[in-house]
Amino acid sequence: MVSPSTVEATKYTTVKQSDTSEEDIEKVESIIEEQYEPSSQLRPAYKNLFVVSLLLCAIVVSFLGGIFGGETLHKIETYREGDSIEGTKDNSCQGPVLRREWRSLAAEEKRSYLKAAKCLTEVPSTLGLNQSHHDDFAWVHKKIGETSHDAAMFIAWHRYFIHAYEKALQTSCDFKGHLAYWDWTLDWEDITKAPVWSSDLGFGGDGNRQHEQNLLNAHCVTDGPFANLNIPYIEDIYYPHCLSRGFETKYNLSIQGEFLRPEYIEKLLANDDYEEFNLGMEHGPHIAIPKSVNGDFSVHTAPFDPVFFLHHTQLDRTWWRWQQRDPPRRLYQYKGASTTDSKINATINDKLDLGDLMPPVEVSQILRTDTAFLCYKY
Repeated sequence: MVSPSTVEATKYTTVKQSDTSEEDIEKVESIIEEQYEPSSQLRPAYKNLFVVSLLLCAIVVSFLGGIFGGETLHKIETYREGDSIEGTKDNSCQGPVLRREWRSLAAEEKRSYLKAAKCLTEVPSTLGLNQSHHDDFAWVHKKIGETSHDAAMFIAWHRYFIHAYEKALQTSCDFKGHLAYWDWTLDWEDITKAPVWSSDLGFGGDGNRQHEQNLLNAHCVTDGPFANLNIPYIEDIYYPHCLSRGFETKYNLSIQGEFLRPEYIEKLLANDDYEEFNLGMEHGPHIAIPKSVNGDFSVHTAPFDPVFFLHHTQLDRTWWRWQQRDPPRRLYQYKGASTTDSKINATINDKLDLGDLMPPVEVSQILRTDTAFLCYKY
């Protein structure tokens, strides 16, 4: 996996300090035209089901049946009775913190979170790059995190990634609280009405369609605490612009909303197979939000949009709920491709790499949230 070494950091800093070339502009335009999809190499069986479900949302149940009724590509179990797992009862935490839904937070708690998230956009990079610490997360997600897509580590890597973000808020910005999640099942009929988009006690709303900037099917966000936030690049292309969003039409929102509705999530939770659950999560609710919001949320540098972390904390909560349904069978279940397009089966000894954001850890260390290492619940 890529790690932000001194050489890579120096190279990237040099690119950031140069002007955007015509070739780079063409690349950005190509990204805009292609729209967002986590991996262009999505396994055919799942890709076909996903595309059909988007076009024919009325038969979403059939799509689910295709995912959950098909043959699993990797049937090797990576945990057996007696295996040594770091994070068992003798390593349990005392008094795990409670991660709460955004709308359940008091006004002062929301302001505290927003203040810390804004603070991170003003803290210098810890990776040696010419950017903010907030930008570091987008960089790592693009350079390293994209290899977790269509693989066993998708939801596991992001569990560790949002943990690193929480630690950054606490250590770099003196945040006393914890990550919050956005339960979009409460807003599935129209996610644009969710309180996370509030200009006062939220992250600002849709892009300003009167603004001259128009890229990634979106415009500059000009309200809320992140109004006119400077974003240095799109994917790994130097392309300075302001934080952008472009809420979809009501019709398209209704299509994506099918993957957020409680009935869809319940079908995922009822599936006993980790690989099928993981892929169903990635190509269901995970992708529905970027396809609804557009803008910076819709590419691999999505962490530029701070709502990304509430979205992924909700995905982590859904995994946690899935695990709690049947702890003996599900807490240590982990299988599938080790990384994107890999033919190697994943194991709990695989490393989760965040570059220099945090030291690498084995998957086994984050399978449970009630250990001293993570120590949280929902």
